[in-house]
Amino acid sequence: MRKPKRPIRKRRARRPAKSPRDVAIESIREELKKTGPVVGFDPGVKACGFAVFTAECFPKPFLCDVAYIQTNEEVSSPFIKINSIFSVSCWALACFECLPSVWVVEFPRVMSGTRGEAAARKGDVLHLAHFCGMVHSEAIASDGEFIEVDAGKWKGQLSKELVEERLSRLIGTVDANGKDIDSHGWDACGIALTYLGVSMDDKELLGGKDEKA
Repeated sequence: MRKPKRPIRKRRARRPAKSPRDVAIESIREELKKTGPVVGFDPGVKACGFAVFTAECFPKPFLCDVAYIQTNEEVSSPFIKINSIFSVSCWALACFECLPSVWVVEFPRVMSGTRGEAAARKGDVLHLAHFCGMVHSEAIASDGEFIEVDAGKWKGQLSKELVEERLSRLIGTVDANGKDIDSHGWDACGIALTYLGVSMDDKELLGGKDEKA
């Protein structure tokens, strides 16, 4: 009497091993679940970039945009203009019902060289420091955390073109709403990501050959 044949068991396909990049993204996503939304600000005397990252949308930014001066051109006070820029940024956050838990801003410093000295004499550093003060006040008022980041530490000597190129390999070129990331928005993303542990030299996350080196 023949023995009944054993049913052939199909081997389960092995899941491909996660890349270091995927592991890093998951780690940042878990960190965002703990911290809540993180917003980065790249302040300027004429415009301000802001970018929000959430656990649900990462690695894409939940929101990324640029706020411009909304006051009359006859208004000469730079502080009123700075207030206008920050108000537009906060208005945009409110429109998307986003209340950040962590507020990260690039803190101004006097750069070396003739351009840095000219900016200092013009008062730009003081005006940007005023902007940082408003971010701090808003963060405290909303029971959030305020973090300041030094430009020299988060992007070093990298050009704006290289910053955009490397970040685009991680977060793409549009936010979660389909809006193109542009201008100050790229730096705002880099500033927020710095708080989340991303280095602009991180080959696992931002790997690839730089075309604009």
